[in-house]
Amino acid sequence: MNVRILKGLPFLIALFIVDWCSSNIPLLKFHQNGLNSGLNPQKELLFTIIYTNSGFQSIVEYTLIYIIPYLVFLNYISGRTSIAEFIRMPSRTYHLRHQLRNITISSAVFTFVHEFIAWIGTAVILPVSLLKANRWFEASLFHFLSIFLFYIQVGLFCKILAQLSVGKIQLLYTFLFYAGMFYLWRLSILDWTPVKDTALLEGIMTRTLSSFEIVLRFIRELSFIILLYLLNGQLFERSDLIPYESK
Repeated sequence: MNVRILKGLPFLIALFIVDWCSSNIPLLKFHQNGLNSGLNPQKELLFTIIYTNSGFQSIVEYTLIYIIPYLVFLNYISGRTSIAEFIRMPSRTYHLRHQLRNITISSAVFTFVHEFIAWIGTAVILPVSLLKANRWFEASLFHFLSIFLFYIQVGLFCKILAQLSVGKIQLLYTFLFYAGMFYLWRLSILDWTPVKDTALLEGIMTRTLSSFEIVLRFIRELSFIILLYLLNGQLFERSDLIPYESK
């Protein structure tokens, strides 16, 4: 796995750098040209960058842009489970734990690289004093944890679909599910869907989220992960299929 992670890192870094530049350089030029209307241009730029509904760290990016790249990265670093390897596993529970380990590592690497580029880019173009004054550092930490848990959910959901489908089509179904959750929330059809809990950064910095609400979001994310893990285990225990790389 370590070798596959190292091989996959250049792809992630290139993807995220290109996306960060395309999202934020136009904003930076806009503010440098004095086209903003705010009394505090740097603060306005900061909150434009971290805006929940658009930009590099927005719900749109995490749900509509990055789910497929994340799942491709997860499948790549997980590799293929051969029949011989599966037979040597002491139990199906061992396989499920190994699968959860791969998902956790993939989510951690994917999220860290994305957020690290966001941190570096923001810290370069804006003064540290402004970031401290607006709770950017602590907000970024909680935001990282939230996105990390979100992608664990995505990985587990995809594995559940792998028990029910054939080939690689579960990647598409996973994307469609979370895209649907996004639009159900965005259009106010549902007040809550799993994607809403990724919107921590702006809420903490603007102080619109209380400590209780932040804790509640993490509890929901962890509860959803446990539910998906148990459901995946139940489906896998009942399955007679040998898990190939598509699983």
